[in-house]
Amino acid sequence: MTALLCGLLVAMWPLRTLSPSATADTTRLWDLVEESLERNPEIESARQQMAVMGARVPQEASLPPPELIFMREGMPQFRYSEAMFSRIEIMQMLQFPAKLSTRRKIAEINADHAHHDHMEKEFDVLYRLKSAYAELWYLQQSILLTR
Repeated sequence: MTALLCGLLVAMWPLRTLSPSATADTTRLWDLVEESLERNPEIESARQQMAVMGARVPQEASLPPPELIFMREGMPQFRYSEAMFSRIEIMQMLQFPAKLSTRRKIAEINADHAHHDHMEKEFDVLYRLKSAYAELWYLQQSILLTR
């Protein structure tokens, strides 16, 4: 994949030096690359997914929220103010310590995978952009030769 991208870069280098009159009014490849990296919806989606997966890491390593329960019992005729007993309970689920660290490691691995998916999406978009640019250059040169 990287060899292909390097090959495209080397193949694109003569574009700047061939004919100044033909390339002066066209869009430069580097401007298109910058714009596609900033504004492409596929890359933006992968970037947001990467941010979400990164934010999940601390959440996975924490305990679930505690529960607070307030109960009244022994209410004659179901009147809330006449209850005989009141009870307050606080519950916290405690998990085995190794389970929390394992969940954190899994979340970190998922965040790394999201980062790699983001980079793969960037490479894919750039490959398609450079291929389309090379085809455009070829067609422009064909038109220039036929004149």
